[in-house]
Amino acid sequence: METPVIITKKAHDLFLKYGVRSVTMDDIATEVGISKKTIYKFFENKDALVENFIEEAIAENEESCRTFISKNNNPVVELFFTLMVAQKLYQDLNKPILNELEKNHHKAYLAVKQHKDGFIFQTIKTSIENGINKQLYQADVNPALMSRFFLESLLLISDTSIFSSTTYHTTTLSEEIFGHLISGIATSAGTNLINRYKNQHRFIRGTQTLTRPFWED
Repeated sequence: METPVIITKKAHDLFLKYGVRSVTMDDIATEVGISKKTIYKFFENKDALVENFIEEAIAENEESCRTFISKNNNPVVELFFTLMVAQKLYQDLNKPILNELEKNHHKAYLAVKQHKDGFIFQTIKTSIENGINKQLYQADVNPALMSRFFLESLLLISDTSIFSSTTYHTTTLSEEIFGHLISGIATSAGTNLINRYKNQHRFIRGTQTLTRPFWED
């Protein structure tokens, strides 16, 4: 593994574990086992490492969504999967990290915001539109409005000051809330489909892998 890759991997692990603000270049150098001077040969400053951290997190999120959608034609499963994958991203990029990005790493923060308001929003909206066309979601649902509501729900669920991880298991919480939200816009056909998956126990709990559906056809 090349040195820049090792540096970024260790930096990303530290950012996720301790938060962006708490991690220094000295911490990264110690963790990698190289001098800080060596890090600066590849990365101009901490900002560059933070931006790389965010870029990779966003790229992974987009790839997971695109890969799944390309292999699936069920809007109900697609919407649920998209929400769960996006929630995982915001679980990692928690509120303290986002606040630190907004305050001290504006370019990285802007990338997260653009990803949320662009890719995630459009993916949710397209899924809802497909569901309406297939009569799985109610015809009078406003796709843009509901997409925004779903999107903001992601941030709410990920906020541990509201839903403590010691009280609520994040994955179970997400599954329950997203399940109710999707059921709320479903037609009778959509509701029957949801219930069929649940009754057959084909609803895959957990986030062990984000490359397969949580509900399987």
